[in-house]
Amino acid sequence: MYVEQSDKTEFVRLLAGNNIQIGPIDGFLDAQIVASVTFFIRFAEPSALSYAAIVREALADLFPEPHDLLAISLNERTIAAVITPRSGQALDPVHIHALEQAFRRALSGVSEVSRIGEPEIIPLAYISPVSGIQENLAALNEMLETIVNKRLRVQFQPIVDLACGRVHGYESLIRLPQDGSLKRAGTLFRMADAARLVSWVDIAYQETCFETSVREGLREYLFVNMDADGLAHLDLADASLADRARECGIDPRLVVMEITERQEVGEFPQLIQYINDLRSQGFRVAIDDAGAGYNSLHAIAQIRPDFLKIERSLVRGLNVNMTHRALIESLAFFGGRIGTEVIAEGIETMDELAAVVDCGVRYGQGYLLGKPNDDFRGVRKTIREELASQFSLRSKRGLGRSYPIKSLVQRGIVMPPETPVAEIRRKFERNHDVECIVLCSDDRIDGTITRDTIFEIPEGGLERPIAKYMDKNPVVVEAMLPIEEAANQCAYLLNGKPSGHLVVSQNGIYAGEVPIRELVRAVATLCAKLTQTSRA
Repeated sequence: MYVEQSDKTEFVRLLAGNNIQIGPIDGFLDAQIVASVTFFIRFAEPSALSYAAIVREALADLFPEPHDLLAISLNERTIAAVITPRSGQALDPVHIHALEQAFRRALSGVSEVSRIGEPEIIPLAYISPVSGIQENLAALNEMLETIVNKRLRVQFQPIVDLACGRVHGYESLIRLPQDGSLKRAGTLFRMADAARLVSWVDIAYQETCFETSVREGLREYLFVNMDADGLAHLDLADASLADRARECGIDPRLVVMEITERQEVGEFPQLIQYINDLRSQGFRVAIDDAGAGYNSLHAIAQIRPDFLKIERSLVRGLNVNMTHRALIESLAFFGGRIGTEVIAEGIETMDELAAVVDCGVRYGQGYLLGKPNDDFRGVRKTIREELASQFSLRSKRGLGRSYPIKSLVQRGIVMPPETPVAEIRRKFERNHDVECIVLCSDDRIDGTITRDTIFEIPEGGLERPIAKYMDKNPVVVEAMLPIEEAANQCAYLLNGKPSGHLVVSQNGIYAGEVPIRELVRAVATLCAKLTQTSRA
C-alpha cells in the first residue's frame, strides 16, 4: 500500500480501516514518511514478550544501507516499525517488497512468533503527489514496458590485451529500442533514478547480459556494469547474483562486475563489504572512471579491484598532453604494486594507442580497438601489427638497445600557415599542455609557432595569417635517426632556440614531434641500461 504525503486524511483512514491505533504515530508522521518505509505488524494474540524488541531485532540486520530504526508499540499486539535511510532517499517498490519478504522470513524464525502464527504485515511508503508523477508518466510507462517485455539488448565492446593484441574480455553495453523516447541508456537510468528503480533496471540488464553472452558463445571475461548504490540491495533479491549467472549458464568466475557510481555512495566501509561479498561468490571486480567520486587512490587501495578503468577524458589527446601522461603512468605503476590491472578507455587513434602503451598500461578499450557489436569480434590485423611494433620497442628500451627517434614521436597539432593568428591563439587556449604547433602545407613542414610567441603578437595582428610570425627554421630531425644521435644534433640545432620540441620528418613529410624532456629521459634510460649491461 502507498500513500501520498499530501493526503494525510486518506492515510489516517487507511490505518483505521486496518484496525490500527493511530494516536502515537500521528505525531511523527509528517517528518518520517517521505524517506521512510513503515511496517505495521499485527500479531495474532498478545504476548508477555516485547513484540517491539522482536521486530527491532528481526529488522536490524535486514536493511542493507545505513539507517535509523524506530519500533513503537501501538497496542499490546500491534507494532509500527519505521525504517529511515540516512541517505534521505526513499526505497522503490521493488526493494520494499523484497524487504517485506525478508522480514517475514526473519519473523518466522522466532519461536514465540511461530507458535502463535504468522503476523499480518502492512508496508506503507511515501510516493510523490500525483501531479508530479503525471509529468513523467509516459516515460515511466515506457521504461517499465521495455523492462517487463524484455526489450533491452546488449552489445559487446572488446577489451584488448595490448601486449599480445588479443581480446581479454568484453564490456556489455545496454541498448534500448529506437522506436520510443528512451533511446539512450543515460536517459533510461536518469528516469530509473528518479523513480528509485535503478536496481530493478540493473537486474534486467544483468540477466540480458548473461543470456546474450551465453548465446554468443562467451569464452573471455564478461564485464557487466552495476551501480554502486545497487550493491546494497543484492542480498534482498530472491536469488543471488551468482545463482542468476549460473542459471543462465555462466560461471561467475568469468564475470567482472564493473562498479559505476551514478549516485553518491554514503558509506564507504559498507561498499567494501558488498564488494567482498561479490568476490566470495566468484566474481571479479572492476572500478570504472578512475579519478571520479569514490575512486580516489586511497579508496582504490582499500578496494584493491582486479581491474581499474581509466576514464576516457584522460586518454583523449594523450599523445600531446604531458600532464595526463604523467597521471596515467602513475596509475599504471600504482596498479602494478597493488595487483590491479589497468584498462585505458576511449582509445580512438594510433597516437593515443602508442601513448597508452608507452605509459605501461596493459589493457585498452576504444573505437580504434573495436566498436560495440551484437556479437563477439576480434582485433583487426593492422592493430595487432601496431601493438607488436610498440611492444618490440618497449622491449628494446628495457634491454638497453638503441632505437630510432621515430619511436618517441607524438602526433601534435598541425595547422596550415595561412590560418589566422586568432584561431591559433584559441587552439593554444583550449589545449593548455601544448607548447608548440607545427604549420604544414600538404604535410610538408613550413614552420612552427610557440605558446610564448603567439601571446606576444599585438591585437592588431590577430587577423593576419600565422605565417607572418612563425619560425621558418624549426629544429627538424629525420625519423630513423637513433635517439642518441638525435640528442647530439639537438644540442647543435637548437642553438639557443626556446623550443621545447623536436619536429620529426620522414622524407620531408611531417611525422610528429618529440618533447626535449622525453628525448633526454629516453637517452638517460638507454645509458643506464648500457651501464648495467657492461657491469654485468
